[in-house]
Amino acid sequence: MGTKFLLTVSVALMVVAMACGGDSPAPGETASPPSTAVPSVQPTFTPRATANPDAAKAHFEAGVTFQEQGRFDEAIAEFDEAIRLDPQDIDNYMIRGGVYRQIGQDERAVRDYDAAIRIDPQKWLAFYVRGNAYYGFNQFQRAVEDYDEAIRLNPEFLLALLARGILYDELDQHLKAVGSYDQAIKLNPEFTHAFVSRALAHTALGNDAEAQADVERAVELGANRAQLDAGVSDIKALR
Repeated sequence: MGTKFLLTVSVALMVVAMACGGDSPAPGETASPPSTAVPSVQPTFTPRATANPDAAKAHFEAGVTFQEQGRFDEAIAEFDEAIRLDPQDIDNYMIRGGVYRQIGQDERAVRDYDAAIRIDPQKWLAFYVRGNAYYGFNQFQRAVEDYDEAIRLNPEFLLALLARGILYDELDQHLKAVGSYDQAIKLNPEFTHAFVSRALAHTALGNDAEAQADVERAVELGANRAQLDAGVSDIKALR
C-alpha cells in the first residue's frame, strides 16, 4: 500500500513540475487536476448539423464560455439544453462530462462518457476520459480497461499509454507498468514523463540500474533531478 501511494504521489509531483518546462505538451493536453496523477486531455469538438443547429450551437458555445469562466452550474445547464435539442451530438456529452470532472462528480462524468461511447464506439478519446473519471473514484481496473480500449483504437496515443502505466503501478503491477512506458518511449524517445514514471516503476521492481538509466535520460530531457532522486530514494526505503 505504501509503495502504491508513493508511486502515485511521486509521479504526480514530477508531471506537475515538468509541465512548467521541459516537454512540450502533447496536442490537446492540459494540466492534470491536483487530485490525480493521471494526465488529462480536454476533448475538442467539431461542428455538425442538427435539427435546430443555431439553438444547439448557441447553448453549446454558452456552456463552453461558462466553463472557461468557472461558472460550472451554468455551463451544465447550457449543455443540458444543447443535449435536449440534439441528443445525438457527442460533443455535448464529452464537454459536459469534463465539467462534471472539474467539480469532482466523476460518476456523473462516467455517465456522459457512456452516452458518448454509445453514439460512437470508435471514439478513442471518450474511452480515455472515461478512464480518467473511473480513476477519480478509485475504479482502477475499469480505468485500465478503458485505457486498453483507447490504445487499441489509437495505438499511438501517448497519454493513454502513460496513464495505463501509472495505474498498473497503482495496482502494484510494476512489470506491466514498465511495458506500457516502453511502448510510449518507443513511439516518442523524448517523452520525459514516460522516463520519469519508468524510473519509479523499475525502482519498485528492484531494477536499480535500469531505474538510474531512466533517471539520467529524464534529467537530460528536463526533469527535476532533486525531486526524481527523492522519489527513487523513498521507494527504495519501502521495498
